[in-house]
Order: sequence, then C-alpha cells, then structure tokens
Amino acid sequence: MTVPFRKAIPARRECVTQKVEFTTGVATHAFYVSAGFIHDSKELVEVFYGSGLKEGTDLRAAASDACVLVSMLLQAGFSVEQISHSLASVDDPSHEGATQPASIIGAIVAALGGFSV
Repeated sequence: MTVPFRKAIPARRECVTQKVEFTTGVATHAFYVSAGFIHDSKELVEVFYGSGLKEGTDLRAAASDACVLVSMLLQAGFSVEQISHSLASVDDPSHEGATQPASIIGAIVAALGGFSV
C-alpha cells in the first residue's frame, strides 16, 4: 500500500484552543479543540479534540476522529477552505438565508477558519 505524502511537522508547535458549537435537531453541543501551527509560517497543521463532550459518547468519538482526519488533510496540503467547501451544510434556522455545518466534522472545520496566532 502506498502512503500518501504528509508534511513533516516540528515536534514543538504553537497551539491555540477555541470553543466549537455544533447544533443538532435537539441540542447545541459545545466543546473545545486545539489547533497546532508552525511557528514561523503560522501555517495550521493539526487539530486536536480538547474537552467538553461526555466521555464514551458517539459524538465525542466522532469529534476526536474528525480532528485526526482533518489533521491528516492539512498535512497532505489541503487548506481549511478546500476542506470546508467539500463538506455538507444545512439551512440555519436562526438566520434566514444562512447555512451551518451539517455535521460535527463541518463544525470543527468551520471553527478552524476563526483561529489566529
């Protein structure tokens, strides 16, 4: 099996933590993710699940796995914008004409657009 190219990242990186909110049909779930940046270029290279979702739940497992997959995409050279453009969205009932991420993966990617160091 051929392994796709993944950018080597420094062992020590800047890190910023941010709150993410994901709304389902029944509730809004708030949790934290941390994003790792290469110090010199400020390039986003990874995202980690932080805390906030109940241990052992499917939603927490999905958030954690989503962070791993998004990190792999970033290290393979995809931008946050490219990843976001490829994910589904749904109408936002609280804002006419607006959309929101359709999944917790989309919520994490949308939050990455707001990170800065």
